Amino acid sequence: MSDRPTPLRLAIIGLAAGALVFVAACSSTAATAAPVVSAAPGASAAPVVSTLPAAGSTAPESSVAPVVPGFSLPSDDKGLEALLPSTICGQPAIKTSMSGASLAAGADPAFTATLTQLGKSASDVGFAISTGNPAQVPTCGVTAGVFEIKGADSGQLQTVFLAAAVAEEKAYTAANVGGKDVYVDASDPTTKNYFYVKGDAVFFVSAPDDTTGATILSSMP
Repeated sequence: MSDRPTPLRLAIIGLAAGALVFVAACSSTAATAAPVVSAAPGASAAPVVSTLPAAGSTAPESSVAPVVPGFSLPSDDKGLEALLPSTICGQPAIKTSMSGASLAAGADPAFTATLTQLGKSASDVGFAISTGNPAQVPTCGVTAGVFEIKGADSGQLQTVFLAAAVAEEKAYTAANVGGKDVYVDASDPTTKNYFYVKGDAVFFVSAPDDTTGATILSSMP
């Protein structure tokens, strides 16, 4: 199978991987320095479904609380964070977000080139994820996220992300989960990845099974 993620998807995987590493590190009492959240295309991560904004927040609008005293995650786009679930696996979720400027600073030039093809620039981009706190629910295995390109055409976004799946030889199939018409990749026996496009955003969820995935998806826009 090929392993050639497209620039957009690669940036998303890199961001999610970096954020999750940061969350895990900060939850450890051994943490001595704040890990850097990176969007570098070389970052490796478990498969993460591509994309954008998600649902209702019961937490204060400030959203991202320090995982341990003195440490906090990036919170560049609280509007996107507010779209994502505030509770995951029965515990308050950890949220983080990055602006397009932060994303572009660490991304491969091909990422900017792809945005240009869509008639957009880094200033149009926003990214946020919400994940279970590993200190409270170490076996949760759930992440929700959103990748927004302001003003992008939804059909064009869907085409880009489905093309990325084909390029990576991922077997995404159409399904309805949690009341959402989604594309599902079940190639990993331990994780199901879901994505759907709404407006100018791609929403994604990674969960261990459809029951858990449906709970998260149903809370998203």
